Amino acid sequence: MLGEKHERDRYADLEDLVSVAESKDEPTISHEQVVEELKKNGFL
Repeated sequence: MLGEKHERDRYADLEDLVSVAESKDEPTISHEQVVEELKKNGFL
């Protein structure tokens, strides 16, 4: 049972790495811009 959980965790980590690799060429925005957009959309 522990082996199964370990494999699921490793797979999740691999999925995270794929997401990072796929987004490496996307533009970034500053923390201030994120906060401003969250406030503008009523999330903060």
